Amino acid sequence: CQHSWRGICSSHCDPINCISLLCCYIFQRPTRRLKTLSIEGLTTFMEGPSCNKIVVLAGAGISVKAGIPDFRSMSDSVYKQTGKYGLPEPQDMFSLDYFLSDQAPFYDFCSRSLLPSTSHRPTITHHFVSLLAAKSLLLRCYTQNIDTLERQAGIPQELLYEVHGTVRTASCANEKCRRPAKDSKKVMERIKEGRFPTCDKCGGPQKPDIVFFGEKMPRRVQEQMKMDMPDLRKCDLLLVMGTSLAVQPFASFIDAVPRSTPRVFFNVNKQGSGGSGEYEDVGGMHSWGKCGNYRDLLLEGDCDRLVTGLCKEIGWLEELRERA
Repeated sequence: CQHSWRGICSSHCDPINCISLLCCYIFQRPTRRLKTLSIEGLTTFMEGPSCNKIVVLAGAGISVKAGIPDFRSMSDSVYKQTGKYGLPEPQDMFSLDYFLSDQAPFYDFCSRSLLPSTSHRPTITHHFVSLLAAKSLLLRCYTQNIDTLERQAGIPQELLYEVHGTVRTASCANEKCRRPAKDSKKVMERIKEGRFPTCDKCGGPQKPDIVFFGEKMPRRVQEQMKMDMPDLRKCDLLLVMGTSLAVQPFASFIDAVPRSTPRVFFNVNKQGSGGSGEYEDVGGMHSWGKCGNYRDLLLEGDCDRLVTGLCKEIGWLEELRERA
């Protein structure tokens, strides 16, 4: 591109797209809050008075260091581990229809890989989010994780939305019943013992309250979505941490923030890069690596290492270490 207008156009872009972006930049230009799309620009913004409503979107990547595998990495992922059960598709492990027809694979997998263990401890990234809450900077944390480590790290329940449910509680899986278990701990104990827990009302199978394919999200999350995600619309900094943005509707949450809100992506690789099954930014022109990007920062690497470096820059390192 020959424009290079205001230094925000990349050297390789489609001319038609560039002209469209130029018009948008001139006539609908949002406020640019990050002076530079860098760790230094992020640090300066977080230290300033305009950053006090941070929303975190967290994925399985922040729990990997705790010994909990993610879903889609090349080695030791959850879907890789399901291969030994002979399922038609790896995703069937979390399919409600499949579970209702055969509970054995999920119960066995759950007892081995999903239920909380004393060896699973919150990571530095969990404690970083908790530190944001302690500093009254965290507006909300939306997590895809079911492992309860956010709670263990001390993130207040009222600030936490477990979008894909939790293994902390259990309910009947029968859609016509859905009765909560009287004692969720006993349900988990039975699963660990290789027994099949059943509902005391309808006799249907019980399972942890994690959201399977074909199930609705938790009511609190549904209510937020019906109200058009008010937390995200008020957010002045969005931190997207350890998620591939491959699952909807969670992936689309990044589009609910104001156009001027910086979005910072912490991940071992690029999220939503447009590959098969991945999420692409609905806004299109506001993603890192694309022409016209003015707010999206990709910090590529290990989440714990990245947040440790950020805390060092801001002067929070000792507080983070005390928590971890």
